[in-house]
Amino acid sequence: MNNFELWLEQPVTFSAGMTLSRKEVIPDFTRSLDAFIRKFGYKFGNTWSAKTVARWLYTIHIREATGDTSLFPYEEPLHRNTLEDRAHFDCLISEDEIDSLFSAWNDCSDLSVDTDIGSVIRHEVLRFLWNYIDLDTSYQGQYMAEILFPESDSESESEKQSDHYMKDSSAGYHG
Repeated sequence: MNNFELWLEQPVTFSAGMTLSRKEVIPDFTRSLDAFIRKFGYKFGNTWSAKTVARWLYTIHIREATGDTSLFPYEEPLHRNTLEDRAHFDCLISEDEIDSLFSAWNDCSDLSVDTDIGSVIRHEVLRFLWNYIDLDTSYQGQYMAEILFPESDSESESEKQSDHYMKDSSAGYHG
């Protein structure tokens, strides 16, 4: 068993005294992240999975435990990643919304914002989620694409062809 697999088997405690392995908790947390992001008009791409979330959490745990700041648990986004798209994303999801998401997990030792690791995860969650959303299929991504990349405002070819002045002009009648 490698370190990641061992980490997945470690117990996570809940305030009610219940204990589950991380492997049992992470799929539920992943589903809550999915529901959270959909609430704002986004969807995740094909690379999104509980294993993706587990690897992110594991890297944060290792980075925090070792102090190794070179561990960077973020891949490059697989979408267009414009500053405008990111600003729109950040404006839609307020700090209160993030607090609400994490308040549902506050009884879990790994995710409670009352713990050092939970506080780091809460602080970094938007950066993580941003990398895995699918802007092309998400409502918000499509909305921003219409703003950022509008179709030409000029008339279409069929509109130009039905314009009598343009027809006459191309035939040489208007000087």
